[in-house]
Amino acid sequence: DTHYIQVVVKNMQDCYTLLGSIHSQFRPRNHELQDFMAFPKENGYKAIQTRVFTPYGPIEVHLHTKESYYASQYSEIFSGINTKESHPSSRWIESILNANNEVLHDLDFQTIVQHEILGDTIKVYSIDGEEDKLPAGSIVLDYVAIKYPKTFPKIQSVKINGRKRNLLHPLTQNNILDIVFSDTAQPVDITMIAQAKQHTTRRILEQHLEDPITLDRVYAGIEICTPWFAYFGIPSFSETNKNYFVQNPRELVHTLNAIGAQTLSIENFFDAYVNLEYTDIFKKIEEGVYRFIFEVTDQDQNSNTLEDILNLWETYSTTPQTLDYKFLKNGMWITLNFKNISEIIRLKKALDNTQKYQHNIIPYFNFK
Repeated sequence: DTHYIQVVVKNMQDCYTLLGSIHSQFRPRNHELQDFMAFPKENGYKAIQTRVFTPYGPIEVHLHTKESYYASQYSEIFSGINTKESHPSSRWIESILNANNEVLHDLDFQTIVQHEILGDTIKVYSIDGEEDKLPAGSIVLDYVAIKYPKTFPKIQSVKINGRKRNLLHPLTQNNILDIVFSDTAQPVDITMIAQAKQHTTRRILEQHLEDPITLDRVYAGIEICTPWFAYFGIPSFSETNKNYFVQNPRELVHTLNAIGAQTLSIENFFDAYVNLEYTDIFKKIEEGVYRFIFEVTDQDQNSNTLEDILNLWETYSTTPQTLDYKFLKNGMWITLNFKNISEIIRLKKALDNTQKYQHNIIPYFNFK
């Protein structure tokens, strides 16, 4: 079998530079080089295609510039975004396309070749004794998606060495997996794509997403995200989770589409994709536990403000608290501990519904 890889680089010169680097490391196959960058196809397709020999078999490589890749993969969506300059969320759209002027890579060629194709592998076995090799670091989700690409949404349970495990459990050498399927397929959650460890797994998962991508849904997703990003002080999608969306722009489009289609809630989005250490408004107090400052303004100067907030917080959070607070002229600052950012979102929604308090999150270092 031939492995297939797409690489996105900054410009045409980088395409030819990378091509030379690939051919210097791996012997190219005769008559397998096609330069559609210099001589595009009639439909406008532009790329450089080559096949090379590696110790693990032939690899087919397609080299794109950022523009040619989007033209081939997301022509409808991104042409619409580029021409809709008057849209009120244009700064968010700009962060999708430009990601703070960093190059958007669909995948890192060197990482994929060295890790997933040429890197260390582990052997795992089915309950029937069938052997499979996977890249080191794979999880159960990678195994079932790669081994059962068409039927894995029907998975009912997984056992490793006789013990029940979930899809995120890491695999180790010589694991024995017992997979049980049901008759009914379960919808693939968009957040599963971010949890997968292997590029191949993410591409398989994409094929099972039920929501078709439309420009209206992508814009709806942007509109839903925008006020929450402002609330938490996150400047752009590129600063959510260790540049995950910068390196995987395809997942960003799917994610925004799912939010716009209301199949992915804003709570689940933030829990799955936002790295709490990427913002400067939360303080990490121990592993998995963070602290934030909640500013509450009570125009009626209600003496029960603290009690009201704490009662609401206990409804949405089970995180042990180390309470601290500071009285202001018309309200107070309260420090609260949390584990998942969805806890804060639910508290904000509840307070918005009461229309009793004005509230905001402020950077933790301001609390003295």
